[in-house]
Parts: sequence; structure tokens; C-alpha cells
Amino acid sequence: MEQNLDITLAQELLMEARKCYQNKNAQDGLILLEKAKDIFIAAKDYEHYVEANNFTGVIYSAMGNESMAIDIYLD
Repeated sequence: MEQNLDITLAQELLMEARKCYQNKNAQDGLILLEKAKDIFIAAKDYEHYVEANNFTGVIYSAMGNESMAIDIYLD
């Protein structure tokens, strides 16, 4: 049951990261995404991990950090 709560928290973090990105606050979005990705990995929820990781790459790309975006995508 606790794992479901963790996944729910991580999904909420992912949604908040999207809101941060939409509000042009990419740095906070990246912090939230890193926390969400850690939870998804610990819960072995790889589908949501990939979604969060992909969005991380999108943010890095939008910030102009293409090399980091490519590293994220290769992960």
C-alpha cells in the first residue's frame, strides 16, 4: 500500500513539474522531476520513470542545454 502512495506522490510531482514549466519556472520543474524519477525507480515503475525522464529532456532542450537533453534521452 505504501508503494502506491509513493507512486501517487511521484505522479503529483510530475504534474507540478509540468505546471512549473508552463509558468516558465524550469529550474523548479527539474527539481520536482528528479524527486519523481527517484520515487519511480524505487517503486520499479519504469513506465512513469520514462515519462518523467523524457520531460526532463524536454526542459533541458527548451533551456538551450542540448548536450544535457541528449544525455537524458540516451538514459
